[in-house]
Amino acid sequence: MYTSPDRASIVIEQPRGVAQVDPGTPRQVRLAPDHWSATVNADRIGGLTTFATGPGTVDPAYCPYPYDEGFAGNDVFAATCASVGVVRRVDLAGRGLGAVPIAGLTAQSFSFQGTTPTGIRYVWMPFQHTLTRVDLGAGRVTGRLTVPAPTAAVPDDPLAAVAGTLGRWLAPSVEAKLWLQPALALSPDGSRLYLLATTGSAPFEPGAGSAGVVVVDTATMSVLATWPPTADYDSIGLSTDGRYLFAAGAPGAVSTGSSNGPPASVTVFRAADGSVAAIAGQLGGGTVIFDPALVP
Repeated sequence: MYTSPDRASIVIEQPRGVAQVDPGTPRQVRLAPDHWSATVNADRIGGLTTFATGPGTVDPAYCPYPYDEGFAGNDVFAATCASVGVVRRVDLAGRGLGAVPIAGLTAQSFSFQGTTPTGIRYVWMPFQHTLTRVDLGAGRVTGRLTVPAPTAAVPDDPLAAVAGTLGRWLAPSVEAKLWLQPALALSPDGSRLYLLATTGSAPFEPGAGSAGVVVVDTATMSVLATWPPTADYDSIGLSTDGRYLFAAGAPGAVSTGSSNGPPASVTVFRAADGSVAAIAGQLGGGTVIFDPALVP
């Protein structure tokens, strides 16, 4: 369920993949409508409005498996439809308000999104090394950044230097670099964006690993710094006060994808300068994923 900024409306989403069989045609299956909106008044929910379907909507037939659905203002709902390369905007009846094309976005591009309370969406494509800023209210792209190709760097921070050696033992690069979640984090004041970068140019690229954390100035859409990796990162989270960034190192894996290698780790960076505050290693064979709602 999604709630509008003024808390006067909600949108309810049915999990994707729920099918509805047409009577008399058991071999034909169509996806059922899966979005409804309602007003909220004094904690009472009004009647449900089924979202419109068809071209230009978030109907699963035209926007399968969207990313980062949510409100873009009080009266606009948005979803990134990677399969058709757009961010789509609809009203609270699900009627199309227009689509914003995102260069390079496809179902295979493995994009990751973050949206501010003011309706600015950042679309990060780590394998294309591109970041796009979208004003969902205005319905247009307002900035684009191509992150420079990653280069080897030697950290000045002694702890970070030790961490680099430790990280290579904890979580070396693996042959199938695909899962990054979340792959970006926005500072509380909205001035900085932290991106997980990879040395690969495509999912499943042999030998691809982490290129560290890229820090972006959101006003100028420029790179402020790149923090060298201490492990093969696959998730980041930011503390609620914005002082610390947490980067999870993936557990080691062999070429078949079996997680029988070195354990996972977490590196804690000081967000002000990228220095390493702490490292937690030996965290087992499971993947560490940061939920933005749960990072302290």
